[in-house]
Parts: sequence; structure tokens; C-alpha cells
Amino acid sequence: MSVEFREHDGGGPPLVLLHGFGASAADLYPLTAQSCIGRYRTVVPEAPKLIRFDGRIVGRAWFPRDDAGIERALFGGYFDTLRELDPPGLSESADELVDLIDALELDTDDAVFAGFSQGAMVAVETAMALAKQGRRPKALILFSGAMIAGVRWSRDIHLLSGLPVFQSHGRFDTVLAPQQGEDLGRELDRAGCRRRFLQFDGPHGIPEDVLSECCSFLSDVETGAV
Repeated sequence: MSVEFREHDGGGPPLVLLHGFGASAADLYPLTAQSCIGRYRTVVPEAPKLIRFDGRIVGRAWFPRDDAGIERALFGGYFDTLRELDPPGLSESADELVDLIDALELDTDDAVFAGFSQGAMVAVETAMALAKQGRRPKALILFSGAMIAGVRWSRDIHLLSGLPVFQSHGRFDTVLAPQQGEDLGRELDRAGCRRRFLQFDGPHGIPEDVLSECCSFLSDVETGAV
């Protein structure tokens, strides 16, 4: 499956930015107006699964990709049990993004992968898929992500050992509970990632103080200070 995307070419190294469940590339593309992100060649892919509700398209999803799963994600407890889930759409998304990266001839060794919520999970999955091929990204940025596919990720997370990671999560997040972000953080620490974590007083989102810390992290990645 080919992946649609938006692109902002600031002349710098690649930054792949992945939106969350129920959103689209349009939600995160405005981040390219941030000076620290705008200088990258930022690619903002569209998740492939269209979410329809009441006859309207209301957003996109990386996973699940079946209609029953989408309904549970919209109205059930799908996101409460992510550690126990390993939906096919998760690995499929990573494979599709690797194909996109190759089609755009992005230098993965110099690339930063970033994602919000479900996009953060796909960013980790894609980084591990690339690591299996011997071409890890330069860093990860995980806004309000969570642990998923617990058995497989716990086995494979060592592939990201030493990788710089910026992670943020809101104390009042009711979409992905703070404990889910902490669970992911523990696995990243166990893998030996160089993790920088910011917990903020807020809900599911990317507030200004998180963006500011993210910009500092990117600067440190570029200079080798992290």
C-alpha cells in the first residue's frame, strides 16, 4: 500500500512525523512552523485506514484496520489493553513506512522519527523494523505514547539500545493513561536508550513547554550532546 504524505523541506536531515488515531497529517503538519522542526526535511505521512462515523470520514488510523476494531477503538476499551495487543496493522504500518522512506531515499542514519499517541507507537515499531535491517534512526521523539505488543516489544526493544529518546506524557491524560507511558519508559530504559522524559500538567496533547523541551532535545541530538 502506498502512503500519502505531506512534506516540508527545510533543507536539513529527515524528520518523519506520525499523527495519532482519529487525526491526519494536517494535525501535525503545523509543527513544521516551529523553527527547530522547520529546518528539517519533514515528512508527515497519512495513516492508511479511514475512520468513518455516521456516514462521514472523521480521521485516520494506523491500526486497527478492521471495522470491528475501529468501532472498539472509538467506543470500547481498545486503548486500555494495548500491552496485550499486537494488531497486524502495527507491523504493517512499519513496513509501509520503511517502503516510503526508501522511495523518498531518506538517510535513515540521520533521521529522527517522531509521533504523537498512536503515531508514537508506530514510530517505535518502525525504528525497530529498521534496526533489524542494520539502519537505525538517529533519535526518537514520543509524544504521549504507550507500550503495545508487550511480548514482542519486550523481546526486541534491545535493538534500540543507546538511541536518544525524548518522551512526554500528560499527568491528566485520559486517552492513554500516564501509567501506559511509564510502562513504555521502563522498557526503553531497560533497553539502554538515552531517554529524556517530561511529564506535564495537562491532558492528551503537545503543549508549548513540551515543544520547547523537544527543540532543546533536537539541538542536543544535532550537536551530539545527548
